[in-house]
Amino acid sequence: MILEVSGIKDKSEITEIERTFYAFYDVDRVEISKHSGNLITTIDFRRDGLDPGQLVMSLKDSLPHACVEIIPS
Repeated sequence: MILEVSGIKDKSEITEIERTFYAFYDVDRVEISKHSGNLITTIDFRRDGLDPGQLVMSLKDSLPHACVEIIPS
């Protein structure tokens, strides 16, 4: 799954995104890169992955000023 996250203010928020993914979800890999001023997050889930909507809602709860969208792959 690929997410686009905009509105990130500093590196501590990037760390928060990674911590959220690894701590609360069954994630094998998180890759975060910058593209056109936004962060593109590629996430590899383990088998029987989670509902992407739950992940987006968790990020919005953690970083309410950020905009999080799922990018169709």
